[in-house]
Amino acid sequence: MTGDADDRQPRDHPLSGLESLSQWVEVCVDLSSADGAAVVASTERHDDRHRILYATDPTAERVADLLFVLGYGPRTTPTHPVQTVTTTDPDDRRTWPLLIDELVAVGVHWLQVHAIGSPGSALGTLQLYRRRRPPARSLDADTTVSALARALGSEPVADRVLGASSEPVAGSDVVSVAIGVLAARHGLSVPAASALLRAGAYAREHSSLDEAQRVVESLGDHES
Repeated sequence: MTGDADDRQPRDHPLSGLESLSQWVEVCVDLSSADGAAVVASTERHDDRHRILYATDPTAERVADLLFVLGYGPRTTPTHPVQTVTTTDPDDRRTWPLLIDELVAVGVHWLQVHAIGSPGSALGTLQLYRRRRPPARSLDADTTVSALARALGSEPVADRVLGASSEPVAGSDVVSVAIGVLAARHGLSVPAASALLRAGAYAREHSSLDEAQRVVESLGDHES
């Protein structure tokens, strides 16, 4: 009977002992041998909203903003909760040529996106990056990080860990603001305003993020 009682004892939650989002991200970064990561709150129903809950460094912030500005890239789905992009992969370059160019420009050569929570109703994404292509892809590490990402979106963990990071990363709203400015100024939809932001970046020969900053700083001016 003792063995049966032991078998019925509740198992520890996969995130037991982790009391902050930063600790959780550090674990995922270590498991993936990544250089950094960002946790971004977003949903398919509100894909025009973008909030970086936590980023390990400025590069992680820039990558998260790039995915939002470009409006396309590796997206998680119920059947594919993990998506990976490598800048040297010919298939990835054909699929996401603009994203690859922007990633290379910021010194990133590997990107992996995990759905947070249930893939069918994800609360956001974990975006891991590496500055160099990994020597070999570890499927075990991918599986473990995916399990942690699902666990992060479960109740009551989401309220405790994600709720503790209610304030977005400083400066992470600049892209959202810039797109909103362009949409209001020109009477455009969010996707069209995003496209206009990209066009401005290429016309001025700088990054989309630099263009977003320029648009925000132009508030009050007559320059478009």
